Amino acid sequence: MAIPIEVEPGLCEEVVLGHVLAEERVGRATAWRRESEDLYRLPAGQARDQGFRALALNSFAALDCGGRLHALVAEFEPRFPGVTRAVFQRANRPSQEGAELHVSGAASVVRTEVSVTRMMAGTALDEFVRSEWTHVVDMLDPSFGYVPDDLERAGETPFERRLIRERYRALWTASVTGRLSREGKTPEGAEARRRDEVHRAYAKLAEEARERCFLAMWSGPRPTHVELLALAQGPSAVFERFGAGTAASQGARRMPGDPCPLCRFPAWKWADATAMQAKTREALVKDFPTWQPEDAICDRCDELYRARTGCW
Repeated sequence: MAIPIEVEPGLCEEVVLGHVLAEERVGRATAWRRESEDLYRLPAGQARDQGFRALALNSFAALDCGGRLHALVAEFEPRFPGVTRAVFQRANRPSQEGAELHVSGAASVVRTEVSVTRMMAGTALDEFVRSEWTHVVDMLDPSFGYVPDDLERAGETPFERRLIRERYRALWTASVTGRLSREGKTPEGAEARRRDEVHRAYAKLAEEARERCFLAMWSGPRPTHVELLALAQGPSAVFERFGAGTAASQGARRMPGDPCPLCRFPAWKWADATAMQAKTREALVKDFPTWQPEDAICDRCDELYRARTGCW
């Protein structure tokens, strides 16, 4: 039995109206216009509202995007165990677009938010849904081990958690798009976009390490949630796995962009903790009793504690 598709009435109406206006701009009459004029002759009330809703749903089903949604559901149905509905809702801005898995007992619902513009964009709709739904396929796979709460608990400050989520998303999406590329289901330029996202997520790392990381996501086997989360912690994790040699051999325990163990903000410059004067270290350890010089300290915190203790 095919997974039922539900499209938010407001999304249906806006897509249909957009299609009607596009047709009328080139001089083509539409059945929607004729039928809507008949509905306007009805008295205002429930019957007219229901008539417009039915007209929008029927018109949407007849459009290209309606057929595309049914084809996509058929394509993913074998990979959606336990999914009982596919729901599409209108995204009011690009940042809202995406798909989420909602689980209730044995039933799961895939809820996808998409803009009106993308819904009318033909093959771009296919590409977007395939990417988002492949993420959902990973979530449904026990071997991936997805635990969404891990991302909420990662990091010690809201800013650090946001960075971890952004890195995690860039790595995961590179893996998803790479797999779709091997199936011939990605648009031209997709590889360059995913490469740029991964490289920007670790901008302070050497080019070689960033490229090795990207290629592992793009061409390698699908990583697990635990692997992605470990790499998303910061540049040191990526350097340790994909850099040449070790961080110690490069003269730094911490990498640019790693969070400072004291302030937890990304640090682009690290102070030489071994050169810290005793008075400064005593003040620091009073605030952070477990800190050791090998834990490192960013240049901002180092300057703060040197200023407090008058050690320059």
